[in-house]
Amino acid sequence: MKKTAQELAGVALAIPLLLAGMALPAHAETTTESAAAVPPGTIKPLVPAAQRSIIDKSVAAIRAKNPSLGAKSGATQYGLYAGTALAKYKGGIIVWHRLGAGAVKGAILTEYRKVLEYNGIGYPTSGEIKVKGGVVQHFALGDIYWSATTGAHAVWMWDRELQANGGVNGRLGLPTSDRTSTPTGAYQKFQGGTIYYTGYKSRVVFNKK
Repeated sequence: MKKTAQELAGVALAIPLLLAGMALPAHAETTTESAAAVPPGTIKPLVPAAQRSIIDKSVAAIRAKNPSLGAKSGATQYGLYAGTALAKYKGGIIVWHRLGAGAVKGAILTEYRKVLEYNGIGYPTSGEIKVKGGVVQHFALGDIYWSATTGAHAVWMWDRELQANGGVNGRLGLPTSDRTSTPTGAYQKFQGGTIYYTGYKSRVVFNKK
């Protein structure tokens, strides 16, 4: 399903808030707009039971496919923005969004939390998938790659230089560092070279053979 710019903006905000613990409470006082429809003092669910049931069934199905998550840690948190939910486990998390959901664990989870300082990389749209030399997990706003030799590093979806050079199966290979800020922009290292970013421009410097 094609995502609008507004939906992507909501994704960027929603997941970091959930992981930071800023979840929507199960109930809250009714607004003045709905006060006429219910008796004064009535507590109204902000996340309807029917929606919570759908989310819970989806989370349970994902959990069944990922036994390494282990025991659940606390109740599922239902998000304030963009229809998100978060379930925490001893061995990872399940992030749910109405457009995609999945389990995030291990070194990829560590990187997932790390990129929160950049407003996050959105909800997972796949599980871990094997690629040359490692694995990748796709997210709404990019990918996180992992291998035993390079570790886990995020690459945002708008990285034109990587895609123009064949992706991680091309000359650049897997990322070996996170994107690092500099006084003039940023850079990210890969097995086969480095991508430099300045404003809206970018360029590749390949390693010398």
